[in-house]
Amino acid sequence: MKRILMLILIINGFCFSQVEYSGNKNPSGNPPMFYYDVAQMKSGTAGRTRLEVYVQVPYSSLSFIKKDAGFNASYNVTISLMDEKKENILNEKTWKEKLTSADFNQTLSNKNFSLSNKYWDLLPGNYVLKTILEDGDSRRTSAREMPLKIRAITD
Repeated sequence: MKRILMLILIINGFCFSQVEYSGNKNPSGNPPMFYYDVAQMKSGTAGRTRLEVYVQVPYSSLSFIKKDAGFNASYNVTISLMDEKKENILNEKTWKEKLTSADFNQTLSNKNFSLSNKYWDLLPGNYVLKTILEDGDSRRTSAREMPLKIRAITD
């Protein structure tokens, strides 16, 4: 009797078990990877602090297209500076970077990258920085947010 009950429980477990979908949930592929960093320094404007934002994009995270004698890629970067509560965009900068490589192996390397930067002269306070990167060919996007505390820097 115990064996029959145990057999029924095991069969019941198989009947109601479900397969977990653990595949890629982004149907358009992995978003492009990028790195960014910020630095604060004394501004040339009194009472303000300069915020420098650096964006590094490895070649391997972009889609390169064969064209003429080389391989071309591009990406768009949007950096939004928002208030602490993310209710208002205080300033936004958008730009496009174009890359060219003669060697296909360079387009696959994590050691090759594009580096760009933008800056703001800000009043001390709390902000949120949102960085969005979009691959020019595949249109894949990736976004990151970070809170910022801008300090007053004096002589």
